Amino acid sequence: MDWITKTEPAMTTTEVNVLTLHGELATGPFRFVRFEIKKHVAGGVVKAGGTCERCSQAIANAVILTGSNGVNVTVGVDCARICTESAANRTARLAIESAERAHLRALAKAATTRREADMDAWLSDPSNTAKLATIPSPVAWRASNGDTMLDWLRWAFDNGGATYFRKCFVAAVKATVA
Repeated sequence: MDWITKTEPAMTTTEVNVLTLHGELATGPFRFVRFEIKKHVAGGVVKAGGTCERCSQAIANAVILTGSNGVNVTVGVDCARICTESAANRTARLAIESAERAHLRALAKAATTRREADMDAWLSDPSNTAKLATIPSPVAWRASNGDTMLDWLRWAFDNGGATYFRKCFVAAVKATVA
C-alpha cells in the first residue's frame, strides 16, 4: 500500500495526524475544504464513486481536507473524524459535522419534496378523487355525518400536520385499491 497513518508528537502536547499519501505528507492540523458526494451509476445501481485515501474503502460521501503543508486529502467521513480527533483540529471537525448535517437535511428535504409531488399527482387524478368521494370516512362520527374519505383527507391536509396527512393519504390509497 502506498499510504500509512501514524501519530507524531508536535511541538505542543497535542498530537498531529500525519498521512502519507502517494509519496506526499499531509500533516495536521487539518483544515476542512469541502464535502462532496461521489456516486457512480452502473446498470441502474447507484454505488460509491470514490476511494478514501486513508483506508482505501469505497466512499460516497467524501471530505476534502488540507494539511498544514497545503496537501489536499480526500477521505471518507469516518476517516475525517479520525484525522481531526486532536484539539488542534477542532475547527475542521466542527465544519465536517456541520457539512454532514446539511447534507442529511438536503436529502430529507428532497425525499419530502418527491413524496409531496407524488401525493399531489395522485390527488389531482379525477378518477382517484371520484373514488374517494364514494367511500365513507374511516372516522365513525364523520361517516355518520355523511363525510367521505375525500372529506377526511382534505381535513387531514388542512388541520392534521404533515405526518398525520401522510398517514391518512396512505390509508386513502389503500382504500381505493381494495
